[in-house]
Amino acid sequence: MSNDIAHPHDHFLKELLSYPEQAGTLLRERLPEPVVKFLSARPPKLVPDSFVDEELRDHLSDRLFE
Repeated sequence: MSNDIAHPHDHFLKELLSYPEQAGTLLRERLPEPVVKFLSARPPKLVPDSFVDEELRDHLSDRLFE
């Protein structure tokens, strides 16, 4: 099995979003203003990328912020 990433942009974005302050800046620069107004002034908190919801379904995300 190869460790190559089929989509290089995916690796770049995951790496960029690994740093909460950079992620917050990116979100503020790229999201529409009506969405940005709901964001906190503090950097987002990176949380585990897998979780189980109320219906006991598993979810997996590349990056998940609180």
